[in-house]
Amino acid sequence: DIYSVQTFGFRGEAINALCELSESLIITTKANGQSTGTVLKFDQFGSLLSQSVIARANGTTVQVNNLFERLPVRRKDFVK
Repeated sequence: DIYSVQTFGFRGEAINALCELSESLIITTKANGQSTGTVLKFDQFGSLLSQSVIARANGTTVQVNNLFERLPVRRKDFVK
């Protein structure tokens, strides 16, 4: 039932693309029923740099650092 869906969640397929377009990517997440969350840090090539445990509320946060920094033309449009 599409009307009762509250979230589609974060699509993992986007991780590689976001890594390529940014300096780094940090994902923090905690699922219902888990006692702790997880922090995943990726470099610009999509390689996992670190994984650690964190206290946080349920849900997922994606932090993209310096988006389009390596693509000056795209960065200029993005800043506009």
